[in-house]
Amino acid sequence: MDTIGLFYGSFFGNTERAAGEIKRALERIADVTVDVINIGKVKAEAMLVYERLILGISTWDIGQWQYEWDAKRKAIEKMNFSGRRVALFGLGDQAAYASTFQDAMGQLARLVRARGAVLVGAWPADGYAHDASDAIEDGMFLGLALDNDNQAHLTASRIAAWTRQIAVEFGLRLRAPEDAQVVAR
Repeated sequence: MDTIGLFYGSFFGNTERAAGEIKRALERIADVTVDVINIGKVKAEAMLVYERLILGISTWDIGQWQYEWDAKRKAIEKMNFSGRRVALFGLGDQAAYASTFQDAMGQLARLVRARGAVLVGAWPADGYAHDASDAIEDGMFLGLALDNDNQAHLTASRIAAWTRQIAVEFGLRLRAPEDAQVVAR
């Protein structure tokens, strides 16, 4: 069975809850184990144990990284992600921070890509109301963009669609629909 490392940083718990939802959704639809790890409790190099990674980060204030990720930035800048597939998800507030929505996710995505990672999980930028974002390339977010402040009602459906997408992009064996229902019970 494949194993994915899902690393997140969370101050108020929103990113941690999203990480848990992503784990459950992926394990329900694919033959995979997802290890959920708080980046603040391990060395950044712990990510290198995994060939497939999911990284969850929130954007703070005006485009800043969540503090647990920020504390690991210098270490990540020295790491080699060659051969690893990496999907990202981010949390942010598109209304209060319309000009920096999901900037931290975009910056982290570009950093790991510059260090050799292959990014998967690009997500359409349609359906959001913001002015600008460092996380958008060619009309797509570099990962799943979540906004629990203004669009919490869309979080579950976005996670469901995105996890199916990244399962395929990660090359995971998908469960038959009836198997997924059994696991979900």
